[in-house]
Amino acid sequence: DYIYVCDKKGNMSIVGRNGKKRTKINNIPLSGDFYVDNNNGDIYSTDSLANVWLTQLNGISTKIKTSDLENHMFYVFPFTSDEIMNLFISDGKSVQCYNSENKVMTFKVVATSMPKAIHFNNETYLAISNGEYCHLFKSDGSLASSSPFFGGSEFNCVDLDMDNKLNLLVINNNTLYNYAI
Repeated sequence: DYIYVCDKKGNMSIVGRNGKKRTKINNIPLSGDFYVDNNNGDIYSTDSLANVWLTQLNGISTKIKTSDLENHMFYVFPFTSDEIMNLFISDGKSVQCYNSENKVMTFKVVATSMPKAIHFNNETYLAISNGEYCHLFKSDGSLASSSPFFGGSEFNCVDLDMDNKLNLLVINNNTLYNYAI
C-alpha cells in the first residue's frame, strides 16, 4: 500500500494509504513521467538529456543508461522474456528498447505518443502510435499483425469483452476503433 507522490520538480515522498509518510526521497531526476517497479518499489525516471536514473526506496539514485537527447519520450516495462524492466526511449525517429546500457531491439516507428505494453495470455505486446496508425509488436520484436492498425492517437490494450482476445482500442478523427487481436 505505497503511494508515490511527486511534484513537477522531482520532489518525492512515499506514503501509505492512510497518508502517513513511509519514506521521503528528496529529489529524483525528472523530465517527464516516472515509473515504479511493482516488484521492489524502485523508481525509473529520466533527466532533460534522457539519461535514465534508478532511484531506490532509500533515496539513492544511480544513472543506469547514459543518453544525450534533448527531446525524448520514456517508458519502462518488463517486455522481454527475462522479466527484467526494459527501458524504452523514443528520439522522434524510432523507439529503442534497452536493458540498462545494452540495446535489446529497435522499433523503426516514429512514435507520436508514449508506447504502451501489456502482458496478455502469456505474451507481451508493445503498441506504438505514429500519427494515423498503431503498430503492435510481440516481445521478440516481430509485428503481431501483418499491417498496422488505422487510428494513431491515444490507445489502450485490454480484453474488452472477456473473450480471451486482446482488443486494441484507438481513436482517430473522433471515431473509436476496436481491433480484436
